Amino acid sequence: MLQPRCSPWIAAEQEAPNEQAWKILKAGIAWPTNIVNMRQPAIFEDLIELRGAAEENQHTIAHGVAASTTMALDITPNHPLVHEYLAYVPASTDPKVRELWKKLVHDQVDKAIRIYQPLFHEHKMMDQVFRFQDLDAVAARLQLGSHAVAT
Repeated sequence: MLQPRCSPWIAAEQEAPNEQAWKILKAGIAWPTNIVNMRQPAIFEDLIELRGAAEENQHTIAHGVAASTTMALDITPNHPLVHEYLAYVPASTDPKVRELWKKLVHDQVDKAIRIYQPLFHEHKMMDQVFRFQDLDAVAARLQLGSHAVAT
């Protein structure tokens, strides 16, 4: 029997012992889902259409996209795929799906390119993308010269 497309998301909702674990699990699901679908962004667009609104304010998809893209850029510098992914325009004509794509994917990929990867790499702090945390706040602390990060 085929599993529903959202079964990992459903499992995270059912299995997480608390809200923080729930968010970590969902960001962890978004990480590989983003990476494996960069060549076929329409597949990730389907996920955004199905789960984007539910996850929008939890920052789970946004974090998974930002973190995985930051690491992809560090592992394969100057690979054109990430820039092609950034240029993707959703096929959906639904304004909500397009808005969610911009917020949860496009803006996160853009920040990974412009801010996160260069800054985290320079400060030898790429490990920070493996933690579910506010990457904007970590980047801001690094830009201010502080290497202190949340523990």
